[in-house]
Formats: sequence, C-alpha cells, structure tokens
Amino acid sequence: MKTENEVCPLCMSDRIEYGFQISGRRLNQCKDCESLFASPFPKPDKDSTSSEMSGSLERLSASPSLDKSHAYLAVRLRHRVGLIKNVLVAGMYGVDFEEALDASDIRVSHASSDTLVPGSFDACVLFEIFGESAHPFAQLSLVRRWLSPGGTLMLTLPVLDSPRAHKEKGSWEKIRTTRAFFFNTHNLSALLVRCGFRDISCWQEDESIVLMCRKINE
Repeated sequence: MKTENEVCPLCMSDRIEYGFQISGRRLNQCKDCESLFASPFPKPDKDSTSSEMSGSLERLSASPSLDKSHAYLAVRLRHRVGLIKNVLVAGMYGVDFEEALDASDIRVSHASSDTLVPGSFDACVLFEIFGESAHPFAQLSLVRRWLSPGGTLMLTLPVLDSPRAHKEKGSWEKIRTTRAFFFNTHNLSALLVRCGFRDISCWQEDESIVLMCRKINE
C-alpha cells in the first residue's frame, strides 16, 4: 500500500510502500533504493550540532552485534589510516578499542564533547549510531566538519543484506529496535559517495557491516 505525501529520506523517491507496523511504529520501504525507514522520520538540521550524535556513550566488555573484537577494529583502523594521532568516536564501543589506541599514543575523544575542533581528527568512528535516531545527512555533515582533509570514517551498523537479516526476515531482532533507518550495503555506499567520501572498503559480519572510507577534499 502506497503512503501519501512521503518521500525516501535517502534518495528522495516518492515510490514508497508501507512496510509493516512493529513495536508501535510504522516502517516504510523505498522501492528505488530498497531502504527501510521509520515514519515519521527525523528531519535534517542545516545547523547540525553534536546532538546528532547524542546516542548512548557506553564502553562495553564485548560488542553485542560484531563478530570481531573492538581491539581488532582499532588495528584495522591504524592500518588503514597509517599515521594517526586523534580519533573521534560516537556510540557504544568496547573498552578494548580505546585501550588499543591508547597503547599507540592515539588520543580518543567523544562526539558529545563541546570542545571539539573542526578539522582536527584523523579518523571518526561511529559505532552502531549512524541512522539510529538522527538523519544520516546531518550526521555525515558533522563528520566532514570534524575530519581533517583525507580523514577516515569507520562505521559499524546492522544492514538489511546481512546473513542474519536474510535468514530471519521480519523476525530479525534489529527491526524491533528504535533505529530510524536501515541501509543495505549498496545504498549505504551510494550515500557516502554522494556526501563526499571515497575509497570505500567493507566487510560483512553476521548481522552488521564494518565500513571504512575517506573524506575527499572540497
């Protein structure tokens, strides 16, 4: 059933279909980019602030959705970036991530801080928070503001084309969360290119994806 007066927040298509009602909210599906999003959807803020990254800051002993340890992600990030001094993080991440970076004399800051200096971070890591409760465009605008020229963005998030999502379909537990937007690997990559990121690499896990890309200079 087509909904009225709604467009996809990702590709702006009006080819929207009512998906289903679950946990007291409506999820719609875009027929063009195949994204799934909550309705109503958060609006992008032209004057984005760190509140766009205001999800829970929590240091976990282990990741609830990643197959690899957060220390492993820290190693992959160091190998990708090379010379790295300052890393900005947002979301829920393992204590071993920060410990691994600290051991290499890499400073870790959190996105909720009110003392962030634009253009001062070699890398920005968003753990499970991208598209969770804020508009993805607003979040990427902030990331670009914080990253230095050529800086690296790392994302971890559940995706619709993960093995578990394919297997469990409507019973996939991530659908029952309060996440506002669900990507697949293709439309996520397309969005990043559209917003000024290149050199995208990623690997699939059971229900999530880990992706890294580079900010291109304007």
